[in-house]
Amino acid sequence: MKNKKWLMVSAILLIAVLALTACSGKNEEGISKADKKAANNMLKAFKDGDTDKISKLLTESGDSVLSALSLGSGSPGGDFSYDLNRTQDGIIIKKYTGYGPVVIVPSKIEGYPVVSISGSAFAGVYRYPDPNPRAHFSATKDYVDGNEAYITTIILPDTITGIGNNAFRKREGLHTINFPASLQSIGDRAFAECPNLFNLIIPESLTSVSKGSSVFNGSVQKLPLAKRERLKDLGLIN
Repeated sequence: MKNKKWLMVSAILLIAVLALTACSGKNEEGISKADKKAANNMLKAFKDGDTDKISKLLTESGDSVLSALSLGSGSPGGDFSYDLNRTQDGIIIKKYTGYGPVVIVPSKIEGYPVVSISGSAFAGVYRYPDPNPRAHFSATKDYVDGNEAYITTIILPDTITGIGNNAFRKREGLHTINFPASLQSIGDRAFAECPNLFNLIIPESLTSVSKGSSVFNGSVQKLPLAKRERLKDLGLIN
């Protein structure tokens, strides 16, 4: 008899929990249905390369939609080389090792929050003159630490606090990236030589960032005037 009563109570509690979850409109990751739907639409636009739709969706969407992307559609941990930070409580992305054009950096890897992007982690391939070119060889060489994946879009989670030197430098195909509200520092030339960057999402809550030198050197010519003014306000360009 007691067992039957316990089963009935358990069933009622389970139904109540499910009902509350349904009413809240959020899944187990805390993402609302509306944000999940918007995130899926945005991800499709990213993968289709529909730049007009991307710009429209980014203008209409809030930070919560980008968070939903990182929580629900993050690239697998296997697409990155990573390690624990000095305090052993967060992940540092050391290198992007994947090949997809759309990179959604996850907010967690192996249960740890992703807190920083290391120097040159997403940097493109640098080329320099070969000092001894031969007639039958190319007169240029690839910089050994360069990453040849063609990347158009990078979404950073709202757990990121630091971006290292040259982190996204020479990423010529990159047109869309965001600054998370948690961002505290950006290293030297982190976004230099990204000439096709035209979608830069900066949350209103971000008011101060510690910066290195020449952060956006050669990368602002396609940004809207309002975004350039925002970068000036943050001290990231002159």
